[in-house]
Amino acid sequence: MRLLKIGKIGLVVMLMCLMGCTGYSSVRRPESANIINAPIDAVWEEALKLLPTERMTITFSNKDEYEIVAEKAMTFWSLGDIVRISLHPKSEKQTLVEMSAQKRGLLDYGHEGRMVKSIFRKLKTLCEK
Repeated sequence: MRLLKIGKIGLVVMLMCLMGCTGYSSVRRPESANIINAPIDAVWEEALKLLPTERMTITFSNKDEYEIVAEKAMTFWSLGDIVRISLHPKSEKQTLVEMSAQKRGLLDYGHEGRMVKSIFRKLKTLCEK
């Protein structure tokens, strides 16, 4: 009986760990929260400059589609992250930024959400100055 109880607790803990690896995407936020008031080419250039300063290596970029994929290196606390950025023109002077991050591990603790929001804020500040 006691072994069955321990097994149930183990199953709950495992499910919680797996739920933590879902990642984060900016599409969870309202579209208005993902707008940068700058032309798409300016946002593109600033994103390419910003990511390396965030300890990320750009592994793929396609200016025709305005897509960037970057990887954050492994640290003591993390097995690394994969960040995807997709830019869409809203108007001549506005850009919609869709960004997602996925961890290469089981536990998240909200890290991806904080990272995506931080990168977006920095990018917005750089582009709207």
